[in-house]
Amino acid sequence: QTQITGGVGTAVATQTTTYDPASGAVATASDGTVTIQHTIDVLGRVISYNDGLGNTTRSEYDSRDRKIRVKDS
Repeated sequence: QTQITGGVGTAVATQTTTYDPASGAVATASDGTVTIQHTIDVLGRVISYNDGLGNTTRSEYDSRDRKIRVKDS
């Protein structure tokens, strides 16, 4: 986590980013009010995305790595 304090001008909000230890991909990003979450499969594809507002998009892929289904909830 990096936090910038002090200085001149408008205050900058704190942002927190976490990473998946296995892949190094971003797992979550938060500005303190909303947390965005990604779920990555072992092939590095985004299989789930949550926008932090209660909306989740799930993706499915075929054996040729083509996205075949996207479902919002």
